[in-house]
Amino acid sequence: ADYAEELAKKKQGMKRRREGEGEGSDKKQKKGPPPMPEDYPKGVVVGVAGLGEGVDREKLKEACEPFGSVEWIEYERSTPEAFIRFETAEHATAAAAGLVDKEIVAGITAAPTLLEGDDERAFFKRKHDSMWTRKNNSKGRYRGKSGGRGGAAAAAEAAQGIRG
Repeated sequence: ADYAEELAKKKQGMKRRREGEGEGSDKKQKKGPPPMPEDYPKGVVVGVAGLGEGVDREKLKEACEPFGSVEWIEYERSTPEAFIRFETAEHATAAAAGLVDKEIVAGITAAPTLLEGDDERAFFKRKHDSMWTRKNNSKGRYRGKSGGRGGAAAAAEAAQGIRG
């Protein structure tokens, strides 16, 4: 009789945890990205609008390199805008001024703006969240630390000639 009561209590506790009530239920709640740090570099991103067919990252990089060192470019082919991050704010400011009406590809001229304030913060927030999502979605996809076939115990048994 005691065993049956203990088993019933155990099942009840498991049910509560599944429903999110009991102790330990908050351990597996999905978490979103942590808050974005406020020390992101200011004044280093230039948004370029008015792009289209025939423009690619290489052409954008060629157009921007005379103004300074390009860290990275966020652009998908055939979309109307790109975001270019420069190494320093001085490079970005020079590019924003120098790219005005510059022809990137035959017939396509740039319309650059230096991202500032809320636009710049929104850009870095989107990048921060994207990197966090990419990092956390890869968990469990690849075999690694005890996620492989067998693990260390199986390897040790195989080395000793023990079979299970």
